[in-house]
Amino acid sequence: MTGTIAFIVKGGPLVAVLLILSIISVSVVIERYWVMRVASGRVRFSRFYKRLEDLMKKGDIVAVEKLAKEQKGIYGRVMEALINRYKMLGGKVDLFTLKDDLNETMNEQMAIESSLLERNLIVMATIGSISTMTGLLGTVIGMIRCFAALSLVGATAATASQQLAVGIAEALV
Repeated sequence: MTGTIAFIVKGGPLVAVLLILSIISVSVVIERYWVMRVASGRVRFSRFYKRLEDLMKKGDIVAVEKLAKEQKGIYGRVMEALINRYKMLGGKVDLFTLKDDLNETMNEQMAIESSLLERNLIVMATIGSISTMTGLLGTVIGMIRCFAALSLVGATAATASQQLAVGIAEALV
């Protein structure tokens, strides 16, 4: 055997485990990239914020609400939550109470959004830890095979050196 498959076979069974963990890791990275891309919304934040600021200065809440719905993504959903809370209060409270209430609403919505963004990150952290330990275990197993080959009693020098080479190759892969 030659090529990549031979390389994997020489590495022993733990290389297959590392390969599976790598595939899972790459799929999580792709999924996270997609989620982050969708989460940012339809328009860049700087443009969204500029349009939002202009509409807020005009006091056009209906246009702000429309802009938030069009934006989609995190910024749009947070803005929608703030608008809904503002409408619910109906201007019946003083400015300081309104500010505190809207700040609390924003923090609640941001907590919801961050939990969506942080999903599957624990998988990446776990794979990072497991992969390191699995690689180290493969090296140890390869070295054990080396020493086992050296300790063969009655083996010819050619057989012992061949077993030693196999163990070293496994440890290095």
